[in-house]
Amino acid sequence: MYIQLSIHTPVPAHLANLVDSMHRFGAALKAQAGFMSTGVFTTDDGRLIGMTLWESEAAYLAGRLAGREAIAHDPLDHWEAKEIIGLSGSEV
Repeated sequence: MYIQLSIHTPVPAHLANLVDSMHRFGAALKAQAGFMSTGVFTTDDGRLIGMTLWESEAAYLAGRLAGREAIAHDPLDHWEAKEIIGLSGSEV
């Protein structure tokens, strides 16, 4: 399995926009080969965590493009207070 996490720090006034964007990103992945699961989570300090789980890194690399297309016109640079932190890795 392969996991990808994105940690977002939303501008408070755009929290709902960013959550919606993250859900649309995840919805676009569901039809992709090798996709397993997705979710959006909130932390105690107000950040958001986007998670996708894939059968393999190759499936992630091919499938993530559909998510990016789904949010291509979202003004993330206005909705994010800080740069997105991305983490990914394979199951050990």
